[in-house]
Amino acid sequence: MAPPYDVVVPEGRLFLLGDHRANSNDSRFFLSEQSGSVAATAVQARVLDNQTGLLALALTVLLGLLLTLSALVVQIASWVARQRSLPAPVPLNPDPPVDAQSV
Repeated sequence: MAPPYDVVVPEGRLFLLGDHRANSNDSRFFLSEQSGSVAATAVQARVLDNQTGLLALALTVLLGLLLTLSALVVQIASWVARQRSLPAPVPLNPDPPVDAQSV
């Protein structure tokens, strides 16, 4: 557990904390360097508040599952149609029928 700290973050800078605070080497460990803050212009990415990306991902997965299921149904239907259109197999009879009168 990190010791308690009191920080004033200067204008134009950010105080960054890691997601797993017990194991993050974040701004709390650099308090002697500009209060542990980082210039806002140095940050290369950020988390957005809206869930648009998550919704798009969920819809993409759902569409992929739907397309996979429909392809499976079409494959099964074509296999059934092909089986029905094949002629019935003709059994091979190597011995001609024996006529009782010829014996």
